[in-house]
Order: sequence, then C-alpha cells, then structure tokens
Amino acid sequence: MAVKLVIGSVPRGEDYFGRERFIEQLWACLGTDNVLLLAPRRFGKTGAMCQLLDAPRAPFQPLYMDVEHLESPADLIIELLAALRQSNLFAPIVNALWEGSKDFGRYLRGLVSQVDLGSLKVHMREETDVPVNWRAYGDRLMRLLVREDRRLLLLLDEFPIMVHHMSLRDPRELEQFMRWFRAVRVAPETTTRFLIGGSINLVPTLDAIGLVDTVNDLAIQHLPPFDAGTAERFVVDAMTANGVELPREVRGRIVAILGTPIPYLLSVLMTALLDRHRTSGAPITVEMVDDVFETELLGRTTPFFRHYYSRLQDYYPSDEARQAKAILGLLSRSDSAVTRDTLYQAYLRVTGLQPVANTAEQFHQLMQKLENDFYVLATAGGYEFSNRTIGLWWRNNYGFQTP
Repeated sequence: MAVKLVIGSVPRGEDYFGRERFIEQLWACLGTDNVLLLAPRRFGKTGAMCQLLDAPRAPFQPLYMDVEHLESPADLIIELLAALRQSNLFAPIVNALWEGSKDFGRYLRGLVSQVDLGSLKVHMREETDVPVNWRAYGDRLMRLLVREDRRLLLLLDEFPIMVHHMSLRDPRELEQFMRWFRAVRVAPETTTRFLIGGSINLVPTLDAIGLVDTVNDLAIQHLPPFDAGTAERFVVDAMTANGVELPREVRGRIVAILGTPIPYLLSVLMTALLDRHRTSGAPITVEMVDDVFETELLGRTTPFFRHYYSRLQDYYPSDEARQAKAILGLLSRSDSAVTRDTLYQAYLRVTGLQPVANTAEQFHQLMQKLENDFYVLATAGGYEFSNRTIGLWWRNNYGFQTP
C-alpha cells in the first residue's frame, strides 16, 4: 500500500494510516456505549470518525456532522433533520415528521433525494416551528428512528466547541439541551448510538457551569499519537512511495525530533524534507532533518501551532488566558519538567493572590484544564508540554512572556 502524505485535508480510506486497532476498539465500544472521542486538533480524530462513516458495520448506519459552527439547540436539530433528509435511508423519517402539514409536508415530498441542504435549512428556520419547539421535534425524531432496522450512528464532530458557543449565547438553553440530550441517550427505547468528538475537552467546560453530570454516561476514548514503531513504519512507507530510501538513523531522527509522533507533524516534516531533497538534489541526512525542523517546522507560524495559542483567548476567560500564557511561557523555557510548586509561585505572581486554600484550588483547576486541553502533561516531577515540538514553537514565539 502506497502511503500518501495528507496535510490539508482529512485522510480517508487507505490514507488513514496505522489506526486499525483503535478503529476496532471504537467499534467494540460502540457496541455497548455512546462514546466521547477526544484528541488534539490534527491528531486524526476526524479521520477516525470518517473511517466509521466510510466502512459502516451492521446494524449501524453512520451519519457525520461537523457542529463546530452551531450556536443553539435549534441549529443542531435543523442541521440533523436536513442531513437525514438527504439520506436515502432516513429521508422517509423526516417526511413523516410533517405528514399532517400541507405546506411544508408538500415541500418535503417534492424534494429529490440529493436536496440542496442550504435551501432546506432556510425553509425549516422560516416556515416551521422547529426553532421554537426543537425539543419536541428531537423527541419525535428519536421515536421514529426506533422503527428502523438500521440503527443511526450519529457522529458529532467538535461538539465541545458547539457547547461553548451555546454557553455564551444562552446558558439556560444550554442546560435544557444538555439535560435533554442525556435523557435521549440513556432512554431504554433509544436505538441511536452517538459518538461525540472534540479537540477541546468537554468535561472542564461543563464542570465550570455545573453540568458535568450530563455527560457521565459517555465512554471516553482518547486517540493517542503514533507509537514509535508505527511512526517509523509510516516514515518508511511514505518515503518509499516517493522513491526515497532512508538510512535507519535518518528514519529514527525524523521520529525522535518531534518528541510525540503526531501524524500531521510527521507529514509536514516529511513533505518539507522531500521538497528540500528535490530542489537541492542532496540526500536526506540527519543534518538536513535538523535544519528543516528548525527552519520549516518551527520557523513558520503555521495554523496548527497558532491554534494552540489563539484558542486560549477563544475558550478561556480573559484572566485565565493570561495566567495560562504565563505558565506555558515558563514551561517552554525549561528542557525538563517544572515542579508544581514553581508553577504555583508563578501563578501567585500573575494573579496577585494570596497562597490560601481557595487560590490553590483555582491553580489546580487551571492546570487540570490545560492538561485536558492537551497543552501540558503531568509527570512525577511536575508538568511539561504534552508535545515537544509545540513546546519549542511556544518558546520561539512566546517564551518571553514571563510571569
């Protein structure tokens, strides 16, 4: 099998490399539970969901939805109904919701199977009462789905970001939605299975607003990075597909220099190495790997790295974002784990708070949040960046931000 280096899009089919055991694990878990799938951006989370979508297993019929941009429960129900209406299998269910409606029911029955989703969603928002009665439509939809031989497997990508948007828009409506959504999932008659994916952690977001109990039914699956063996196999297969054979020490350096072998970063690094090799005509050596890593990977402000910085401002309260940046700046300047006490003292300087029990708990919650959002890793010696490459990029760009 020829391995492609996929950078700008989601790897699908045979391009989704080295995750066979994890996909099996997901299917096994979905046999009994609804799943919360967590991973940083560009770890392969969406690719894993697409593996389930592209190769469904009975009795499930997967349906994928990216819900990152949604801001209300009504938005979600409308998007879901529109997506189901586009499916040959589930279209009759959506039609059945409006059997007694002359106008909108006639409109639905007149649609071809491959409907214009944008137009359908506009009609739902403007010509039905779904925006007001989203919960009633959700309940009726779940009851109708029970009648199907094929069980809907609903894949909701970036669900935690949608929850964040809902919390900013209307916290009371978010609570109504989260309690309704949990009730739907755990109802004995529900046949739909849910896989919820996220690149920011859902649990701390809900815990901060007293709704963490609404996700305690979900089986949590963390998508890990490649192990060293899989990463080296990926390097060998990808380079061979591009007509390049690498000595063992070069292959090992490509894997080792990243710290954590994230598939996306491996692809970016190897693409840059191939570009350098082709333009210069020089063989790929350990020295070239080091130089390309410094100049191409760390020397350019890529969206991948910028995401880790900008999301602090997007998803953390302003004071908390400032505290987190100071702590991450301190961590980035160290080549080893920084003790918890050192970080706590830095936290006290940034906040101006006294070292009392409540302050210690606030610090603990911040560090938990940074760990759950894949910034830091707790070790026996304290904390360090969860990924060496991100830590080095942070040092180069923001390491000057001292507490």
